[in-house]
Amino acid sequence: MLIELRTNWKVLLTFLAVVSFLVAGMVAAWPSMGTAFQADALKGEENVSVELEDLGDTVKVHLQWSPVEGADNYTLLAYPQPQMLVPERAEGIDTESAEHLLEKDEGGTPQMYFAVVALVDGERQLVGMASSLERTSVYEETFGVNMSRVEGMASFMWDLFWGLLMMLFLGYVAASTVSRDFEERKMDIILSKPVSRRRYLLEKFAFLTAYTALMLLVAGLVLVGSMAAIGELSEGMVAPLLMSSLLAFPVVLLIMAVGTLAAVYVQDGRTAVGLVFLFVLLQVGINLVASMAEGLEHLSSYTAMGYWDLDAILFDNVYSVGDFVLIAAAALAVLAVAVLVFERRDMAG
Repeated sequence: MLIELRTNWKVLLTFLAVVSFLVAGMVAAWPSMGTAFQADALKGEENVSVELEDLGDTVKVHLQWSPVEGADNYTLLAYPQPQMLVPERAEGIDTESAEHLLEKDEGGTPQMYFAVVALVDGERQLVGMASSLERTSVYEETFGVNMSRVEGMASFMWDLFWGLLMMLFLGYVAASTVSRDFEERKMDIILSKPVSRRRYLLEKFAFLTAYTALMLLVAGLVLVGSMAAIGELSEGMVAPLLMSSLLAFPVVLLIMAVGTLAAVYVQDGRTAVGLVFLFVLLQVGINLVASMAEGLEHLSSYTAMGYWDLDAILFDNVYSVGDFVLIAAAALAVLAVAVLVFERRDMAG
């Protein structure tokens, strides 16, 4: 571990400073970022009006729209997001009005977007769009996170900036520190000393584990301190903000274990880094699809990142020790496979 510290301390210290700077800088910029997340007007929203009728467990949405000259009929599309990825359809409407029934959720009336399309001489023409509730922000509409709250800002930053940067960097370090010894022909020299392959790999991983724990702690403390500095740290927010950082630990541990396994298997730095980057981006991509596409939410449970539930941690101060242990156990299992592969694999010539 001391050798790793002497070799990589400049890079690791620099990245720690970069993470701290990004966390503090984004928190400082957050109060002025509100306009960047404001939702644009829906196209043709002046042509469609919406009235809600409360029916108890359901809400009936009454829609009316301006007539289009020459229209044969109309189609009503409905989807929880304005992108209309896989909308419900009601076709062949021959009047300028329609109704849509919504099941209430925990928050009451759910957000639903509507698009009215006219069929004119065989061609479809958008009449306008409307929503069941007042619009909030693009980010909240897409991911369901309120960016006007401190918790929403932290969730956004972890999801799209700090988290991704951190995982890519530590995955790169895990893969490159081992593969570098192969490429520079140092491995035979190292293993000629009274150092077993298992000890070599475990010491490398132990060093990165300690560094990761330190980095996450520093990031959490900087987050809390930055919130306090701009006067946005409310009572009871210290623990959720810290835990949002610290609970990333088993996820990053798994990514580093994958990087280590890739390095000992392919014994080539570029290929190993490419494989761990692919693993990280697949995690992010699947979670993005799960958060945006209705009916695909279950996909997040197939990724490690899906168990790092930022919204539950930040908004409800709820987190699962079982999930933490599960992902940590998966990381240790991958590391065990890496040790086994390394002990049985011949050195590349």
